[in-house]
Amino acid sequence: MLIIDLGCYDIWLYANDQESKPHGFEPKSITPKFVSKSIAYALTQGWSTDKMELEFRNGNYNKK
Repeated sequence: MLIIDLGCYDIWLYANDQESKPHGFEPKSITPKFVSKSIAYALTQGWSTDKMELEFRNGNYNKK
């Protein structure tokens, strides 16, 4: 299992509550290209079938 923390919030959490949006809220889209790059990075870090958690911030991955 590969888990990637993007540090963003689900856009639907604030669809009807604009006043509660977190500071710096910016919706993100996850593309197939991002998924592919994430898997490739995880493989270089030794991921196989075990659980691995990555953090993605400012265009960079970090292993949690």
